[in-house]
Amino acid sequence: MGFELLTSSEMKRAEQLAGDAGLSGAVLMERAGYAVARSVQSLVQTGGNILVVCGPGNNGGDGFVAGQILSDRGYNVELVFLGFLENLVGEALSAALSWQGPIVSAEQANILDTDIVVDGLFGSGLSRDIVGENRILIERINASGKRVVAIDVPSGVDSDTGQVRGISIR
Repeated sequence: MGFELLTSSEMKRAEQLAGDAGLSGAVLMERAGYAVARSVQSLVQTGGNILVVCGPGNNGGDGFVAGQILSDRGYNVELVFLGFLENLVGEALSAALSWQGPIVSAEQANILDTDIVVDGLFGSGLSRDIVGENRILIERINASGKRVVAIDVPSGVDSDTGQVRGISIR
């Protein structure tokens, strides 16, 4: 079974068509969050430890939604947000504000005791190399050997070219 990956512009067009069909960005984000949660549930038993890593865009918003769903379903969710809430807009802001648990820093993330990592750091719109705190967190996740469920594409992979932008989640 193969997968078709959409380029950034194709994804934007798909989202535009969904909007034209009456689906709001909030509904799309909720559906993405549910899909991610279902994937995690197929891999980890209820009560397992889940690390959700959220970035500053809609990919992070999907992560916030998935994290809340998993928490509501009996998983122990630790959530890292690399960004500033005051910089979030639209659906990503709404998703972040709906998160009911604590947010830990990247340094506090307990990667080694997690059963699976949800990668909501960067998605199909990534247009720059991964550096700084983001790079360090990705290095820690990769070094842990933990299984990762990536939202859209693994963070650090340019969805238009398939090239790694400095580093990527494995």
